[in-house]
Amino acid sequence: MHKYKILIKYYRSLILKKFYLSILLIIVMVSCISTKNSVIQKFFEPTVQKVIISKIENNLYHCEIILLNYNEQINYISFGFVAINKKPIKLKNFDSSVIKSEPFSIEEGNNLVHVLVFLNTKWGKNNPIKYETDIFINNKTEYVKEVYYDNLLVSTYFENNNNLLINGQKIVIEKGSNSIKFLGSTQKEIFKNGVNIIESVLSTTKKIREKIYVWYESNRIEHFQKPYKNSYAIIVAIDDYKLTEFCSLKTMISNAKKLKNTLMNVGFEKNNFIELYNQDAVSKNILEALQRFWKGGDLDYIDRLFFYFGGHGSIYNEIPFLVTYDFNKNKPTLSSILMKDLTRRHAENISASHMIAAIDACHSGLSITKLNINIVNEKKLLKFHKYSKIKIDTCEPSRNYLLAGTGNQKAIWENGGLFTNALITGLGGNADLNNDNIIQFDELSFYIRNYVIERSSEIGIKQTPESYSIDTIGKGKVLFMPNQFK
Repeated sequence: MHKYKILIKYYRSLILKKFYLSILLIIVMVSCISTKNSVIQKFFEPTVQKVIISKIENNLYHCEIILLNYNEQINYISFGFVAINKKPIKLKNFDSSVIKSEPFSIEEGNNLVHVLVFLNTKWGKNNPIKYETDIFINNKTEYVKEVYYDNLLVSTYFENNNNLLINGQKIVIEKGSNSIKFLGSTQKEIFKNGVNIIESVLSTTKKIREKIYVWYESNRIEHFQKPYKNSYAIIVAIDDYKLTEFCSLKTMISNAKKLKNTLMNVGFEKNNFIELYNQDAVSKNILEALQRFWKGGDLDYIDRLFFYFGGHGSIYNEIPFLVTYDFNKNKPTLSSILMKDLTRRHAENISASHMIAAIDACHSGLSITKLNINIVNEKKLLKFHKYSKIKIDTCEPSRNYLLAGTGNQKAIWENGGLFTNALITGLGGNADLNNDNIIQFDELSFYIRNYVIERSSEIGIKQTPESYSIDTIGKGKVLFMPNQFK
């Protein structure tokens, strides 16, 4: 009996120990979870990086609160306000890393402004974000603009150069650790959405020492990587057709030379042109020029090829072709450039990532009936495109085609080369429809189509240019960027 009492006492003691141990373990776990949540909260919670007060007009200002560690996929901020000299101002744009205030006024002569930021986060009212600072307002400065840079190259460039031109405008800079404040005239914005040129100027000779391109978007700048390192163009134009049954033309060669000058202003070097005019524009020379860009050719390293043909086009047994200088009507498909070769054989074998062909010839529209017609949305063209969208267009291969789109033989000389004129003025800057200093293929094709339709109707000719892309090779789009911006 005594033995059983000892066993009962032992097991009772053991059970109590396990019970107390379990209670202690639960307490430790709750404490760890609480600490972990606190760490997670601190790690993911955004913080105020900087507050900017900008002058709108006269004595009216607005405030921007720049957040760090902000994830746009999560709505961190539920409510907040900013107090300017103890006066609360409403805030908006809580779903962005840049929170803006309603307009407010500051007493004249009061240059030192006290700012208090209070933001409620998703973690609850017990964990608000608080930020307090004093900001000096320079009421004498006509224009103040501050942007943030994301790229080391850009920041180094600004830190090391005092004499700078931005898009041709001389500026004075107040430098910051991760931002740049520009002082100047209120009449003209310094940065524009899209691509901008920054030039370093030697103070002694006033010559341009260095030039870089930057992308400006949402009050931030970053280095813009130019999409093409090596661009070449094949320019073919024929006025003299006396050896053929086709009548001679008048403006094809002169327009082609104007096109060359225009291409030199959008990234094509002076020595990177293959020009074939009149007697040089025989089918053999044109084919050999194209094959130089095939894999194994001496120019297979380039990344953008522009092919232009200005002259007659025709059709034989439903096979459209470009009429060369040495065209022989008894051997029509052997003494010409077949359009299907441009859209198949050459399109597939040319090594360049991006290729565009512009054809100012009759019957050219018949050549691409089996390809995807380029459908352009005008509203989307006029809208500013983010840098991420531009990168997608340039990273993927592209085979893009612009065609004069007329089946009327007389139109090719009666209209004075409307299609080529539209191509020249479009690449000259008129096709930059959303003013981001980049001419995308869709913008160029839309501009050419409208230009030609309008002007051809004025002289009683129906002409509707078309644009196409070969999506099976790639869904990219060629683009053009001027060397200097207007």
